[in-house]
Amino acid sequence: MTIPGAVVDASVVIPWFHAADEPYRSQCSQLAEDFKRKILRLVVPELFLYEMSNFVATRKDVRPEMWEDLRWIIDMDFEVHRFEKTEILEVTATAIQQGLTAYDASYFLTAELLDLPLYSADERLVKAWGKRPGGHIKHYGRRVN
Repeated sequence: MTIPGAVVDASVVIPWFHAADEPYRSQCSQLAEDFKRKILRLVVPELFLYEMSNFVATRKDVRPEMWEDLRWIIDMDFEVHRFEKTEILEVTATAIQQGLTAYDASYFLTAELLDLPLYSADERLVKAWGKRPGGHIKHYGRRVN
């Protein structure tokens, strides 16, 4: 039996360990639980690992436990999508066409290339993603008609 997959961006994973005022923490936690129980596999572009590193590195309130959290995230069983050199041009084209940063376009294109739902709390990315499967993390775990 194939486990269903999804692409997630940093806005979905940060609430797993950084609880400060995260508006969709319960939905993010539910997705994390599904991932830990191995009923959902998560795919991220390689950029995700650098984004998580940047989140910790740029915090004004870096605490020792944040290093452990970063190690925990890096060690998790995410499937990491590495773009071929030629696909970088597709990332750029997607960014231009969708009005996204190249960073956000890498999530968009990963989901598109792998035909997976995309979950994010980033309003611009969600808007660009449109009515494809997934969408805003606030809808995770409930049916939206």
